[in-house]
Amino acid sequence: MFIKRIDILTLICLVVLFGVFAPLRLKDKYKNFMADPNWGLLEKSQTSDETIEEAIDRLIEAHDDDANAHIGTGKSLNTHKTQAVVDHPADSIVQDKIGDGQVTLNKLTQENRILISAFESLDCWLNNITGPNEIGSLIMQTTNAINTQKYMMSTQSGGVGLDWTKDFYYQTTIHITYDTTQLIYFGVGGTELLESASGAGFKILNGTIYAGVIEGEPGDYDSDWVEISGITLIGTHIFRVEYDQSAGTLKFFIDDVVVRTMTSGIPTTNSDAFLHYEIKNTDAVNRYIVLHDLIYQRPR
Repeated sequence: MFIKRIDILTLICLVVLFGVFAPLRLKDKYKNFMADPNWGLLEKSQTSDETIEEAIDRLIEAHDDDANAHIGTGKSLNTHKTQAVVDHPADSIVQDKIGDGQVTLNKLTQENRILISAFESLDCWLNNITGPNEIGSLIMQTTNAINTQKYMMSTQSGGVGLDWTKDFYYQTTIHITYDTTQLIYFGVGGTELLESASGAGFKILNGTIYAGVIEGEPGDYDSDWVEISGITLIGTHIFRVEYDQSAGTLKFFIDDVVVRTMTSGIPTTNSDAFLHYEIKNTDAVNRYIVLHDLIYQRPR
């Protein structure tokens, strides 16, 4: 009787072990032969032969074709339309998107001072220029006497010429005629030769062009000029300097290409000198440049 009980218990244990481990062994044995279904290719229901993948594509296409899909209250297009500031990438609004006559002067000058000149008159410039000014241009030229310096500089009566606490935008178009025996300066503020407190712009020595800044006082100037390569000097070029006071960047452009960016060493000393142009010959030859235009902008 006792032996029979052991046999029954043994049988029960064997059944339990077989029930637990046999399926696992069979699964391991046949797992390489059991294909996982491609759910996207399955029919979405027993009443339609459209696959799940086809149904997703159909619904997405219907959504894309629905002109009213995103214009409801709180939806993306509605939110975009009602935002006080629409944030698009910089320089993403191009000319053909603005209607003729839609940009009025108050939009340009409400918060900024803007100066535009083609050098029609030199009445407001301190200068010793004897060259002629024409419609849309001014010729600055030396004489044949060595070390002849010609200059024109403007100041701001009752105000600051170059104010480093405010952003500014300076652009000028100049035709360079020679690439030897000359020293040329132009930009905002002034230079060492004009004994100005600070300045930023371009320098041309013979045939090499530099972009940089000066700061200091007569006899004690700190200057930072970097040579700019890859420019065919002789010809007409557009030179630009942009200062972003909050970002702490001073950028120099030639023909709309950034040639230098300063993030340190930017002057902080304001200058009475506002704008300047200079040319000096370093041999007994006549040297000249042609100034075509000047654009300047800064906050009021």
